[in-house]
Order: sequence, then structure tokens, then C-alpha cells
Amino acid sequence: MEKLNKIFNSRVFKYLVITIIMVNFLYWMGQKKGLFSDEVFSYGSSNYRYDIMFRPYDYANGMNRVIFENNWISLIKDINGAKAKVNEIESKQKPIWKTKEDAKDYVTVDIKDVLRFDMVYFNQAMDVHPPLFYMLVHLVSIFFLGNFSKYIIFIINVLIFGVILYFLKKIFDYLEIKTFWLWALVFGVSLGSTTLVIFQRMYTLMSMFIVIYTYFVIKIINNDFEFDKSNRRKLLWTIVLGALSHYYFLVYLVFSFIFIQSLLIYRKSENAKKYFKVHFLSGIVFCLLFPPAIYHIFFSYRGVSSVGNEVKLLELFNTLTGFNKYAIILIGISILIFALIKRKSIINYLIFAILMFLILIKFKSP
Repeated sequence: MEKLNKIFNSRVFKYLVITIIMVNFLYWMGQKKGLFSDEVFSYGSSNYRYDIMFRPYDYANGMNRVIFENNWISLIKDINGAKAKVNEIESKQKPIWKTKEDAKDYVTVDIKDVLRFDMVYFNQAMDVHPPLFYMLVHLVSIFFLGNFSKYIIFIINVLIFGVILYFLKKIFDYLEIKTFWLWALVFGVSLGSTTLVIFQRMYTLMSMFIVIYTYFVIKIINNDFEFDKSNRRKLLWTIVLGALSHYYFLVYLVFSFIFIQSLLIYRKSENAKKYFKVHFLSGIVFCLLFPPAIYHIFFSYRGVSSVGNEVKLLELFNTLTGFNKYAIILIGISILIFALIKRKSIINYLIFAILMFLILIKFKSP
């Protein structure tokens, strides 16, 4: 077994794994024909100065008029008012023929729009997503000035996947698992990882921050719930940037916070207040950086107000088991109680947070 571990941890094997994973990603990206509508939207919403959508109306109308005839900061403060103005203008528009040059303009960055992060910010405020991913797409698109390539977001996702592997390696080290690169090979060539990287949306970025947050939580647990000011700052910015990548990150965050905060309170740890303070402050920073998130999360059609309309998983669970629909919640509570009693914190944290995250996303996703 020691010989195998030595082979799996050798530099040659590590570079072989990285090469195989990269070749796998490049192969399937080369096979990718066309883009899903949301993938096209990733480019348009990042690079289009006129609207978040490619509509059959003239440039001088719709959102373009609303933005350039008003103070866009004031529009951010009144998202509903801005949307009402856009809808009012668009309801009076007559469709026009759009050329391929118009379509190209939608997904590319022109010289006049270089580093227009304010444009990207407003586009996301008018939609239901946070802006970090789209800002990255806008930034990389600048290097392809005026040209479209499906490899723009692919480059971003590959680099992000490298960061995911880096922090997974750190997590494996904390768990004292010495076969990381073997598991990395399986993980890297899996359908899930391949789809994550070649699908041109923000889910790779969100996954990265989930992994980084998990790393910091495991580090806190491993240090008997002690964490210094430096780690508190790192944890705070991980939370803020994770929330700015996708709101589903907050789902994982909430369950993780409940688990760890419960352990801290149960053990009467002095760090319970510090842990709470970090999360509370990160929420304030997040809302200050992107105030439209409040509307998106609590009042938009993709926010928490829509959860009650999508209970497919709970209905299926009831049908298959005959259990009350709250049985899923009881499973999570049972894992938490087991962790409190047995004190096997790291493994039970991973089971609890990941299980509850997957369950909620499953019945919340369309």
C-alpha cells in the first residue's frame, strides 16, 4: 500500500493526471457544437451595452434609452421602476430585422465598451443573477476584441477548475487521504466535471467558492474551532465573492453555517460569536456591493418566493416512501445531532451540508 501511495503522489503521476484531465476537457470542448440559449446569454449579458437580451428592436429604444436617459445608479435603487420603463417602451416597438453584425455585437466587446463594468453591473441588476461571473467574461472577452469564441468562458472555467483541484488537495490533506491524485483523475474525467467546465455558465465559479468555503470550515474544525483574524478575513471574502458568483452558494452557506454554529454553541466555544460575526459582516458587505441582490433573492421569480411553487422532489419523496414531507429536514437534523454526540465533526459536516444543499437545489431547480 505504501508503494502505491508513493506512486500516486509522485510528480510524474500528478502531471500525468493534469494532462489527461486537460486533454479530456479540450476534446469535449472541441466536440461542442453550438450553444444553449443560456450560454449565449452569458456572453450577451457580459458584453452588450444595450440590453441583457437580444431583442428585435432598434438600439435607440428599450433599455438603451432607459439607461442613457437616466442616472443608472438611481435605476439600481429602483429596479422595478427601471423594468417598468423598459417594458413600457418595448410594448410600443415594432420589430426590425437584425443582421449578423448585430448578433456579433451582442456577444463581443467593441473598443468603446472595453472595461465597461458598470454596463455589466446594470445588466445583472436588471436580471436575476449576481455580476462576478459576467465581469470575468467581459474581462477575458477584451482579449478577443471584436471576435467571438466559445473558448472565452472555457478558459475561465479551466482556470477555475485548477483552483478547485488545489483546494480539494488541501481538504484531502486535512482528511489524511493520501490518494488525492488518483481520485482527482476519476473526478477530472467524470461526466460531472466535464460538463461543469464546458457548460458556459457560472456554475464552475460557484463550485470553486463552495470548495474554498468548505476548506476553511474544515480548517476551523481541525483547529478545534480556533481561527485567527487572517482566516476570518479570508472566510469573509470567500463568502462575499461566492455570493456574487451565484445565489445558490448562499444555500450551501446557510446549511454550513447552521451546522458549525450549532456545534460551537453546543460546545460553548468562545468562537461562536466570531463565526457569527464573520457571516453577518459578509452579508452586509455583499449587500453593499450589489444591492439588487435583495430584490433578486426575496422578490424575483427566481428567488425564495418561488420555492413554494416547486416541490417536485418532496412530492416524489412522499410518493416513494409515504413519509411526511418534513422527513428530509429530520434527516438533516439527525445528522447534526449525531455530530454533536459523536463529535466526528468533519465527516458529518460534509455529509450534512452537501446532502441538504443537493436536496434543496434538486427541488428548487426548474
